[in-house]
Amino acid sequence: MYLRIGGETVLPSGEIVGLFDLDGASRGKGTRDFLSRREKTGRVVQVREDALPRSFALTASDKVYLSPVTTETLHRRIQETENRAW
Repeated sequence: MYLRIGGETVLPSGEIVGLFDLDGASRGKGTRDFLSRREKTGRVVQVREDALPRSFALTASDKVYLSPVTTETLHRRIQETENRAW
């Protein structure tokens, strides 16, 4: 199954380690440091340059995808995809 995280970006759901609210998660110093390190090593992908990121997806390949879609919407999309699979 796949999850559309914004724009034309689609990730295999099995590759996603976690979905995080950017506003809430970025308040913690550890998360800010983590995102900064990923950005410096070129492992951050901004899904849409013209939109404010609201969430991020961490993948098993250690990439971070900044998404304009809220975590609530992403979680709902996952549930809808899983329900359709059955």
